[in-house]
Amino acid sequence: MGVKRVNRASIDVSKWNALIKQSHNSLPYGYAWYLDAVSENWEALILNDYQAVLPLPFVKKMGFKLYVQPLFNQQLGPFSLEPLNAEQLTAISNELPTSSLFFNLNFSEDLISIDANKKFNPSRRINQIISLEKPLEEIEQNLNRSVRRNVKEGLSNFGDLQEIHDPKEVIEFYRAMLNDKVGLREGHYDTLLKLFNKALENKSVIFHQLKHKETDTLVCNGAVIVDEHRIINLFSASSKKKIYKGAASTYIYLLLTKFAGKKKIFDFEGSDIPGINKFFTSFGATTTYYSNFQRIHPLLKLVYKAKVHLRTRKIKG
Repeated sequence: MGVKRVNRASIDVSKWNALIKQSHNSLPYGYAWYLDAVSENWEALILNDYQAVLPLPFVKKMGFKLYVQPLFNQQLGPFSLEPLNAEQLTAISNELPTSSLFFNLNFSEDLISIDANKKFNPSRRINQIISLEKPLEEIEQNLNRSVRRNVKEGLSNFGDLQEIHDPKEVIEFYRAMLNDKVGLREGHYDTLLKLFNKALENKSVIFHQLKHKETDTLVCNGAVIVDEHRIINLFSASSKKKIYKGAASTYIYLLLTKFAGKKKIFDFEGSDIPGINKFFTSFGATTTYYSNFQRIHPLLKLVYKAKVHLRTRKIKG
């Protein structure tokens, strides 16, 4: 059994993408084009001849590699045709870069239990999904009372879900509605536009909008990433004005309505934030988990402590 770490230029993209597509835990986040869009640099661990792969995105600062989870990419595998056994998972884990100054990446949950990973302080993160194979009537039965009430009112106030084709419309509406709260920087929006354009090239994204019937005012829009297995609610925003109450609930309900009956998973992308978690759960979503690995090198901890100390002294004068 051999695990090798390879740089991006050495990856056989056709083999890589074929594995991601056919893997038992396939996710769009693992495709080479997706990783290229959201991360300027990434390398990978490859088991044997692409039996399993694990991307490792990183940034370079002062000549050091810092492994940082890219925005708009929830988890990184490892991806494999069949579930990996403990020996294979351990072999992959043993090749993770333990000497890195900074490591903060999200992986599949099955890596948490491997003893070799204890040094990375693994923890569970929440995701939430709904099986779209169910008929719409069954999905509707699992909506809680408040969602049903908001959707009933929303369907009378808002028009049909419309497809749009310009990713900039989605980004600009999000910026107008939420930028003060989420604090995305200009570079983050540039990355998002790059991702959307790459996804369009690969026929892997659909943009939607919802408008008020009477005023034709835009009240909600967003982007879903689509592939053979999942519909991922990657990015959306809605108006918070009281007169447009229920826009977000109606938007998601209409997405579920559109894709119901397909052999796919509707992926909310989940959240550890209680309010967002509660909102997704109100649609009858099932909670699943993935893992987060974090490790800060002791040297970097000292640098952080020194910075805090100097900043405190400056404030105190």
